[in-house]
Amino acid sequence: MQGKHLTQKEWFYIEKQRGEGLNQATIARELNLACSTISREFRRNTDPTFNGVY
Repeated sequence: MQGKHLTQKEWFYIEKQRGEGLNQATIARELNLACSTISREFRRNTDPTFNGVY
């Protein structure tokens, strides 16, 4: 299975929904992505100095 890069539009959507308190599973379902993709995105792009804010 080949990977897919998230688009800038998807990044903005994830950031907005995360800020509104949606969980990873809901965001993944709305974008038709695997939950692991969203989890990996948060893990890779969350700055620990910002208290875990994406």
